[in-house]
Amino acid sequence: MLSTTPDTGFFVQVPDESVQRLLHSAVIQGFVNSTYTADLHEDAAPLESGQDIFVYYESNGKFKRQSARIVAIVDTPSGRTFSFRFAGDAVSGEGRRCYRVSTVMAVVTATLGDEENCPVVDVSATGFAVIAAEQYMVTDIIEVTIRFEGETFNGRGRIESARELGVGRTRYGLHCVDGKSTDETLSKGLQQISAAVQRQHLRRLSRAG
Repeated sequence: MLSTTPDTGFFVQVPDESVQRLLHSAVIQGFVNSTYTADLHEDAAPLESGQDIFVYYESNGKFKRQSARIVAIVDTPSGRTFSFRFAGDAVSGEGRRCYRVSTVMAVVTATLGDEENCPVVDVSATGFAVIAAEQYMVTDIIEVTIRFEGETFNGRGRIESARELGVGRTRYGLHCVDGKSTDETLSKGLQQISAAVQRQHLRRLSRAG
């Protein structure tokens, strides 16, 4: 089960938020009468009182998923606090191929085509989102290099979405389309990065406070 110890890190996912499940980081603050209180570390998470959510956490070295319901939400000067109660039993959450997690604190960069040092803002085992200046069309297939913790992974990505952030900045969502070439390591790298960043998030949140 999820630890009731304050400062324990975990993830929240809104079931209907997207096809690829985006994990929002949070940290436990208290536990009273079967109700957890937690601080949300990402303001963008679309949480509402009474909403059904999934909670992901590590227990005995395994990644678990458990359904829950939000009891209340309070906006504070330092962020957002919410309380929730579990509504079902824990099941395995190890099928991580569909999870997306923020990489803002993990320092992941990419070369997209000829443009270097593009910040990667989230990653899953099959794709990633990146901010770039060049203009691409949805369905374009682009040569990609991703760098993380001294390692480099090369391959190709297909543009799945594009959202303008302002003059000269676009957020692109890409899906890995590596072929059979031995030089294409992007698919393996995304799986490695996704799992590593999730572990980093949980360790960092558990040390916070």
